[in-house]
Amino acid sequence: MSRRLVRTPSRQGPSGSIWGQGYCRKSWSPTHIFEEIIMESKSLETTEAECAEGRTAPRVSLTDIKAKIASEYYFNAGDLARKFSHPEHASLDVLTICLVVLDNGFTIIGKSAPASAANFDEALGQKLAYEDAVRQIWPLMGFALREQLQQRLIDGLEG
Repeated sequence: MSRRLVRTPSRQGPSGSIWGQGYCRKSWSPTHIFEEIIMESKSLETTEAECAEGRTAPRVSLTDIKAKIASEYYFNAGDLARKFSHPEHASLDVLTICLVVLDNGFTIIGKSAPASAANFDEALGQKLAYEDAVRQIWPLMGFALREQLQQRLIDGLEG
């Protein structure tokens, strides 16, 4: 099993490694795990299909998540900076922000920005920022579902 230090976008790794400012500070994930999990970005629909395949137990579906979204707003960070007369930085012009408001008022912020400004595409940025927000909602709704399942178990034992 080969191991290597990898350079990758900022985020938390599956093994708890902390990546920041574009470089991996430490990662002891086997190479194939890194390539399969981190580098392969699947669409929400693909992820949903894989999670649903052959499973009948309660779970959070993409449909469940979308049903909880009350509204979504898209912003370009460069436009926001100019609107509020903040100092401009060229990187802000390629940062897309998606603000999702859930039906209970809870808010989630998704974001997307290409590494190279030449790759910026507004529609793709909005799609990726939305997907980033949805991927943050999924574990929150999973926690809520787990709480409901636990309560049903407790109620069944008490009843």
